[in-house]
Amino acid sequence: MRPVTDKHNISRAKLSYLIDATVAVEDKDFFQHGGFDYSRIAGAVLADIKAGSKVQGASTLTQQYARNLYLTHEKTWTRKINEMLYAYRLELFYSKEEILEGYLNTVYYGHGMYGVEAASRYFFGKSSKDLTLSEASMLAGVPKGPTYYSPLNNLEKATNRQHVILRLMDEQGKITAEEKTQLVENFHRFNSLKHSTSLPNAFTERGLYMLATTSPLQHQKPR
Repeated sequence: MRPVTDKHNISRAKLSYLIDATVAVEDKDFFQHGGFDYSRIAGAVLADIKAGSKVQGASTLTQQYARNLYLTHEKTWTRKINEMLYAYRLELFYSKEEILEGYLNTVYYGHGMYGVEAASRYFFGKSSKDLTLSEASMLAGVPKGPTYYSPLNNLEKATNRQHVILRLMDEQGKITAEEKTQLVENFHRFNSLKHSTSLPNAFTERGLYMLATTSPLQHQKPR
């Protein structure tokens, strides 16, 4: 079966929340490094040596984009070296904005969906440029493990990862005080419904999904 790809590529300028969420969790130094992060590579090498095999990734967004374009997902050092070489060339010939836009339009979000526009319409029934903070932070957590972090497959794992991303965004100054306060209130309502025993299971599951991805802030974050 042919994968559903992003037929309508979306530009970076319209993805404020999703960009902040993705960079925060995947590669916080994306706009500073030259394609790969030496400190992350060193940490991954140590972990691999201890394990005796290639077990930990250290890929930047540029490397992930290079892998999506040219390579497989096998965990070998040969692939990792090639990934770094391709990433270096991408950084030479394309701007950070172009690389990020390319990554977002090709990354896999599970359920046969490639690219943020296809994924946004599949999960939320709307264009990615209209995602709220809660929706964007939920979606940004999926690529790490589409099977495990899809809110349609495992809402609890997806929500836990969403909270990690929101914490990182807060630590990196990507969330305003007002946004943080409203998110806390939203999560309190989420937890109340999650532990409710008076609602039918089907209603509770649907309600949890909607609440976990619905923010009181329905406007785009100003740049």
